[in-house]
Amino acid sequence: MFNARQVFQDEILIFEGDHSPKIYLVKSGQFKATKKIKDAERLLGFINPGEFIGEMSYLTETAAHNCDVTAVTESTVIEIPKDNFYEVLATNPIWMKALIKSLVSRITALNKKI
Repeated sequence: MFNARQVFQDEILIFEGDHSPKIYLVKSGQFKATKKIKDAERLLGFINPGEFIGEMSYLTETAAHNCDVTAVTESTVIEIPKDNFYEVLATNPIWMKALIKSLVSRITALNKKI
């Protein structure tokens, strides 16, 4: 149902505009989310172990990712096919908790910028 995947430092896991069939759970390492705005790369934030990557495009039902996600360090992610995402969460309550924590953390960070 899901697989572990090694991601090398500076490897781009998700490209802005791509249509990925997977959602990722960070098992180890760190990623950065960036967006190119007027020819400058803007750091949106960091993604750490226990947080998801790619869930926003799935949950909001937008087809494409809205930023690049790059490994800051050598990392390991768990690949979850989007078709099985809710089933995986239902059978892994700890991952459901991780998803909620991740979303709340992002909302909190955005609120601090206001």
